[in-house]
Amino acid sequence: MSLLIANVVPFNRTMQVDTGALRAHLLWLLGNGVDGLLPLADEFLWVDPDEKEQVITVCCDVGAGRPVLPCVWAPAPGQLARLARHAEKCGAMGVVLPPPLLHRLPAQALVAWYRTAVVAVHIPVFAWMHPSFGNDLGPALLTRLRDEVGVAGFIDGYGDAFRTRRLVKQFPGRVWLADDALAAQLRGVDGLAGLVSRAGNVWPEMATRMWNGQAEVAEAWRGRVRGLAVGGGVGAVKRLLRMGVRPPFTEVEQDALDKLPPAAFHA
Repeated sequence: MSLLIANVVPFNRTMQVDTGALRAHLLWLLGNGVDGLLPLADEFLWVDPDEKEQVITVCCDVGAGRPVLPCVWAPAPGQLARLARHAEKCGAMGVVLPPPLLHRLPAQALVAWYRTAVVAVHIPVFAWMHPSFGNDLGPALLTRLRDEVGVAGFIDGYGDAFRTRRLVKQFPGRVWLADDALAAQLRGVDGLAGLVSRAGNVWPEMATRMWNGQAEVAEAWRGRVRGLAVGGGVGAVKRLLRMGVRPPFTEVEQDALDKLPPAAFHA
């Protein structure tokens, strides 16, 4: 089972994507045992299309030969198809696509959304699921996406162990867990494809040890994940890495993170 990092995007003091810091961070992650990258998962709403292409280019270059699965969400189908084709051109092994956001849509509209990506490229397309997205991809719809559209697999960020187990049983080898809090609990589930980790941005060596089954780090891992959640989620990750944030995000106060060990990498 592979460990992918949902790597965050560093911004410099002028709020531009810092490609040098991004490259350095990726090299550090891969040098500490992680298997691959899932760029733009956390900040796909706050990075414009040209910047997304920059991030994808750097990630595919640094991660050449590894699994690199960029998130290619965009508000319009034509834009997401463009991003998916760019990822393929750069050598990505697949792309990840959340559903349309906020407004609930009928199943046929969601099928058409994913078909746009699948027909645009020759690499696998993975559907990303999270309760905040506003369009639930339930088991029946996931079956349609697999059988009618050709979606290759699913990234499950619902944070529900029962749901994940059920999906793995229904789609063995096609489901990735995207919840660090459940990682130690579910890592041994037969048929789970892997883990997409946010906390691994900060502690990649520990994430690798936990995901490889070293029981002695499991409780410490859960404690750090809880600390990140309380401290501000992706904002906490970026504070520990000394990476800038872009509005509407605001800088997390260091006091909220005093109980967490620092990252060995700083942008």
